[in-house]
Amino acid sequence: MRLYLSSLQGRRVMDAKGDKLARFVDLTIPTGQATAEAKHVILRTQEGLRRADAHRLVIGQEGMICEQPYDSWEAFDDTQAEVRLIEDVMDKQVVDIGNRKIIRVNDIVLDYTAARVLIRAVCVGPTSFLRRLGGERLAGVSRSLLKNRETTIDWHHVMPLGSVHSALRLAVPWDKAAAFHPADLAMLMEDLDSQEQIAMLSNLDLEKAADTLASIEEDQLRAAILRRLAPEKASDIVEEMSPDDAADFLADLPAPDADAILDGMEKPSSESVRRLMEYDERTAGGIMTTEFVALPPDIAVDEAIKRIRAIAEEAEAIYYIYVVDAENHLAGVFSLRELIVSKSKDLLGSIMTEPVIHAETEWSDHECADLMARYDFISLPVTDADEHLLGIITIDDVIDLVMERGGWRRRAQRRRPA
Repeated sequence: MRLYLSSLQGRRVMDAKGDKLARFVDLTIPTGQATAEAKHVILRTQEGLRRADAHRLVIGQEGMICEQPYDSWEAFDDTQAEVRLIEDVMDKQVVDIGNRKIIRVNDIVLDYTAARVLIRAVCVGPTSFLRRLGGERLAGVSRSLLKNRETTIDWHHVMPLGSVHSALRLAVPWDKAAAFHPADLAMLMEDLDSQEQIAMLSNLDLEKAADTLASIEEDQLRAAILRRLAPEKASDIVEEMSPDDAADFLADLPAPDADAILDGMEKPSSESVRRLMEYDERTAGGIMTTEFVALPPDIAVDEAIKRIRAIAEEAEAIYYIYVVDAENHLAGVFSLRELIVSKSKDLLGSIMTEPVIHAETEWSDHECADLMARYDFISLPVTDADEHLLGIITIDDVIDLVMERGGWRRRAQRRRPA
């Protein structure tokens, strides 16, 4: 028998003899449960809330019977590790895993069969909302006027976000969300409350958490999330970011908060970020990253490939490899393609291109963007006035600048319709 959870609210629950005992309050499932079967029914009695086994519940048209003896009903403890379907899911925001968006649940579809209560789907949209207000008659009007069928999402495609008692108290399957692209996770975070945002980040690995935080477009939101994180956790996440992103984010924080995060990072990483924070954010120095590949001119191609393999994971971009002398002056550049097609014993000095088009740290960010657009560069080296190589500007930063110049941001482009 198919039924809606809202239709059970407040209904009488009797014992096997037909004596009135209680009123229906809620159903629960264990946290993190893979199969969607109700475990307990919560009942309101004269002595307060009690719970009984859901499989002892008999649901009929006129009412419900609990075949479990009344004296074996347990006192309900709200700290138990269970999801309350009405309290924690109905009228709450959940993640629609399939469509990677936040939805609001109006009702829950149940299947009752052979004394088992199975959770099949959640209901969203105007039809389910109107049905709860005025019953099936009003829902029928909605379907007629709006030509809108009952919109449901399978329970297995839904991820509860938390409860009114504590955010993400539920052991929700965040392993499913971890497969989302960081940009999708960032969009989800924008729809969560502050506690849920922190809980979500805490359930991601550090690299995914860093990429997700970096994908949030609103500077104030990013800063607020960083400030709410424990300093140790914030340090671990920021350390996984590229230095330029980390510097940008920490610059939005009050100095004491930024210093606390930097102090918790490994010294090489924190020093790199501190150096970048010294530059004006609208200059080449302010948007460059210090994660790049630079090699001396007197090593052979085969040795260069070995070194690149060893350090490539730490570099933000490796399409261009820069050549520097013993004093770190920018001497040349070659592409990864040029490296691969060269002979293994060729020296880098013989395959590099010189002189190298580059920017200096005090150049404006828009000058850098114009230079990269003119030459179709994927990255642009940045030097000081004496041509010491200090960092590179990558194409993703330039795209951001171009969008800002046009008066709009990526967030506006990808905003979901209401």
